[in-house]
Amino acid sequence: LRNYKHPVFEQPVWDLGLTVRASNCLRAEGIETIGQLIERLRASSYYLTKVPNVGKITEREIKDALRRKGLSWGEEA
Repeated sequence: LRNYKHPVFEQPVWDLGLTVRASNCLRAEGIETIGQLIERLRASSYYLTKVPNVGKITEREIKDALRRKGLSWGEEA
């Protein structure tokens, strides 16, 4: 099932209900959909720490929003 795509992957990242700061950081990285964000996190669970202006609070906000949608990216629980 490795190629399985969750239906929410096509939704825009602003559907996560993020703050303006978090949304702007993702937009600046060219991330438009939830699927694009998950792909980058699957490639490197530390991806968000390398995004300009994303600190620990913003990182937690983004990851918590993904978890609320029932999504994971291979990180430890």
